[in-house]
Amino acid sequence: GTIVEEAALPGTGYNICLVCTGPGDGQAAVVAERVISWAHPAAVLFVGIAGALKDGIALGDVVAATRVMGYQGGKETAAGFRSRPETWAGAHRLLQVAQYVEADASWMKLLPDGDTHPAPNVHFKPIASGDVVKDTNDSPLAALLNTTYNDAAAIEMEAAGVAQAAQHTRVELLVIRGISDPSDGTKASSDDGGWQPRAARNAAAFALGAIAALPAPGPAGGSAPAQGTAT
Repeated sequence: GTIVEEAALPGTGYNICLVCTGPGDGQAAVVAERVISWAHPAAVLFVGIAGALKDGIALGDVVAATRVMGYQGGKETAAGFRSRPETWAGAHRLLQVAQYVEADASWMKLLPDGDTHPAPNVHFKPIASGDVVKDTNDSPLAALLNTTYNDAAAIEMEAAGVAQAAQHTRVELLVIRGISDPSDGTKASSDDGGWQPRAARNAAAFALGAIAALPAPGPAGGSAPAQGTAT
């Protein structure tokens, strides 16, 4: 019952399978695993929106995850919650390509006209993932993120599930998220200001730029012809 839209990305030799996972790590894991097993992609790029966890990350900026950190695992004791982090590193090859694309700014050409002022910045930082919407800096979750996951630059709700699916199916993964709110209690006003679709467009443009910069599939690019698909 999962709907997959497939189309060629002109000039790259790759087809893209576009899939909507739905919210939550569990849902995302199931959908991602099914589609990966069906499509046998050369790479998985998980694209969407996230909330910022650092003051230096602006609305509309893009975060390419160096690591995905599942923050909800742990043990509740009489002395309090003891976190047991689970993490997945971003694929080295895909991060290298993403850093190249960010440096030469080629992905900016894929943004809609008028969306480049101010130009969104790209941050290569860890991302925290769990099934909770964070919209305050005064909560047990905020305290946990500030201590145990202090290097996380953004928070969202699906990447840990997709990372687990990618690990189980042995496919490279890069998580790319556009920042749609500061996760500090002002989410409603950010959403009303249209930042969700704008952040999603920025993340999608960066993802397309990264795919376009990948070596072409087939013998010349080092990938088997059957793997010329990016999910």
